[in-house]
Amino acid sequence: MQGSGEALVRGITSDYAQVSYFGVANGAFLTGVAAIQQLSLALVAVLVTLRQEGKSALVDDAVRRLVSWLTTGGMTVVFAVLLLGPDLVPPVLGAFYTPVATNLIPMAVVLLIVSLSSPAGVALLTHYRPDVALVGAAVRLAAFWTFGPLLIARWGSLGACLAVLIASTLHTGYLGWRVRAAMPQALRAWITAVGLGTLFLPLLLVRCALPDVPRGLWRSADARPYHHAG
Repeated sequence: MQGSGEALVRGITSDYAQVSYFGVANGAFLTGVAAIQQLSLALVAVLVTLRQEGKSALVDDAVRRLVSWLTTGGMTVVFAVLLLGPDLVPPVLGAFYTPVATNLIPMAVVLLIVSLSSPAGVALLTHYRPDVALVGAAVRLAAFWTFGPLLIARWGSLGACLAVLIASTLHTGYLGWRVRAAMPQALRAWITAVGLGTLFLPLLLVRCALPDVPRGLWRSADARPYHHAG
């Protein structure tokens, strides 16, 4: 899906700057997705063995633990992007890529969603339901190509990121519905972790009130003279 995003942005906007903005945000996003998928796939063999032994409760508990850890990591990424993105992106990537900080917000939220869809995909493999995973992938692709052109035409690279968010949400909703009976604890764990994470949203008010503190600290550090020990 995301592999066609840059071509879609280029074809609709004819603006290579927008293509670059989406490409950078999408590249960071895909790195996170790859890590989540590898962690999820590492449990497949164990889960299949437990299911064959008739230990369904242990399968659900293992998936719950995986979802809890992945969601906690996802919430950390979301808040890192919200709180530090505007200050980190320009010095790291250059002022030209400042819009990437905004693009990273929906992509970080998608990582939070993937923290549920990836374990759900593992649960489908454990229960030998590749057909559901295939339909879910088709839903995600169709949603991206349906909403993508409309959103890109309106908001450029940010629209493409929002299309990824919508497509991933529909994909996860479909998978979660189909495997709800196989991983009830995991679904509750994801909802609980996300709910607890939202309690920290007031930190954004602090970030808005003190927008220049990180940059000021960096400038102070850069200006501080170096004294050789001894």
